[in-house]
Amino acid sequence: RVEHRLVLFYLANDVIQYSKRKRLEFVESWATALQKATTMVRDEKVKNKILRIFSIWEQREIYNEEFLTDLCGLLNIAPPKKSHPTIPDSEDYQNASLITSIRECVELSEMTDKSFKKMPKAPNCDIESIKQHLKDKSHSDDVEKELERYAAYIEAFNKNLQAEIKSRKMVLTNLDTAVKFYANQRGEVKVVVSAYKNFGSRIKLVKKKLDEITPTLASPIPSPDVNAPSPEPDADLQLPDEQSPIPM
Repeated sequence: RVEHRLVLFYLANDVIQYSKRKRLEFVESWATALQKATTMVRDEKVKNKILRIFSIWEQREIYNEEFLTDLCGLLNIAPPKKSHPTIPDSEDYQNASLITSIRECVELSEMTDKSFKKMPKAPNCDIESIKQHLKDKSHSDDVEKELERYAAYIEAFNKNLQAEIKSRKMVLTNLDTAVKFYANQRGEVKVVVSAYKNFGSRIKLVKKKLDEITPTLASPIPSPDVNAPSPEPDADLQLPDEQSPIPM
């Protein structure tokens, strides 16, 4: 429950602030976990309380401004509504279905255009004229055939049009799924990028500390001169007496 997650954030806040005072490792080592946890407390019930914790960290210089800005960004990303379909996992989603549906829609659209172009000119629909033709038995069959032929073309066009509409709805559904999937992927990428930034900041901090203590370190033993003679294979080495202490 989101209330329990808030309690865990309070616990993490206590540990992190204590670690900051005692110079323990949890301040930096928990940074990546905080990024993932922040995405789980976007509920309006607790969002302001989480922002309050971030504000305290900023005031007490627990974390740097860049990292806290990333956390606030992750907190304010709007979560998907429950009524929306579930976003497919990276292993389940395949854009091949979207490509296939688009190609099918294009083919059906072309068929609809062809069937429309094949339609003959509209028959004479003047009621009085039709009555005159029907009175003449020699022309009544022609009028009936013309109407039946035109009805057949309209039926074929309507059939192709309905198939195209169905295909277009499928394209829209696949596009909507793709948008949700890639938006979710973008959010995960932002988390990874932020984690690498934080990791880079820690490396810089370690380097800074190393640079500070390097001048106080003892100088290394100098290497022998390149022109110094090497000992011969059969030469006796002068080893220290086993009873005598070896100088450090």
